[in-house]
Amino acid sequence: MWLRNIYKKKRLILSILYVGVILWITIFSRTPGYQRIFKGIFWEMQMGYWSDIVLNILLFVPLGMLVGGKRAIIIGITLSLYIEFCQYVFVLGYCEIDDILNNTMGTVLGSCLINKYEKRIEELCIRLKKYVFRIW
Repeated sequence: MWLRNIYKKKRLILSILYVGVILWITIFSRTPGYQRIFKGIFWEMQMGYWSDIVLNILLFVPLGMLVGGKRAIIIGITLSLYIEFCQYVFVLGYCEIDDILNNTMGTVLGSCLINKYEKRIEELCIRLKKYVFRIW
């Protein structure tokens, strides 16, 4: 908990910036198409688009790590729904249920990683501080 308390503001700022990066990649950098395309559940798996699945998961792992906990999952799901809604309404690519599921899995994975390794990261920071102060 020590790490979260000290870096709460920095994590909030990084989270907001990272949401901006996600929105840039998924919405703002795209050019509108000509028809709305909606793909059902498990479409990417059936088509064998494994790289898309992995990239969608990896895109949301940092968000889960920055926010952490149940709040990260709620933010991840909400952001994914918003992205897919915008992609459908503004004709900016495929609107896929798979993307929502993959993005949510990435957020959950990131949140689990930070929860599991937060104590180790905190211990590493304490050791580094002691080492740096010992050198000075």
